[in-house]
Amino acid sequence: MNQVYDDDPHPGSGYDFSLFAGTSKYYSEYRLGYPAALFDALLQLGGLTDRDKVLDLGCGTGLVAFELAKRGVTVHGVDPDPSMIFEALKKCSELNYPNIRWQIGADTDILELGLSDISLCTMGASFHWMNREKLVEDLDHLIRPQGMIAVFSGGFDPQDTTREAVNLTIKQTIQEFLGP
Repeated sequence: MNQVYDDDPHPGSGYDFSLFAGTSKYYSEYRLGYPAALFDALLQLGGLTDRDKVLDLGCGTGLVAFELAKRGVTVHGVDPDPSMIFEALKKCSELNYPNIRWQIGADTDILELGLSDISLCTMGASFHWMNREKLVEDLDHLIRPQGMIAVFSGGFDPQDTTREAVNLTIKQTIQEFLGP
């Protein structure tokens, strides 16, 4: 497998390593994924093929990266938390995706990660943690002309009555931390 584990935690990034301490295993096992139609639409909209490179920024344990790799593109999964990358690596070895490269890094240092000619940058439930203004400026240097940025979130569908208890818990948590 052609994977890289960059163990430099980029201490200047300002990332608080205690923020998700001890959660990576649970993210890997229980974090809700995204609909397959989202990934199909992104690849179709961008006309992406197996020659394209995707940056999954704030990749966590790899939910988005795995879905994109399954569709044949090369994915660079970047996250500031070493334990999240470790979980992604474990799962990646089980799933055998040779087209994913994992790196520890933050939004503040993406220009230093050796990336270029990116066709798509995805951020699944991570953009709100980032220095958004600087990031968009930096991505302008990495993403090829006619490339795309996709920011999305999920996990809460108030119309889905089959998961009422989960949706209620998610709604209460959101309201507790972000307000009604």
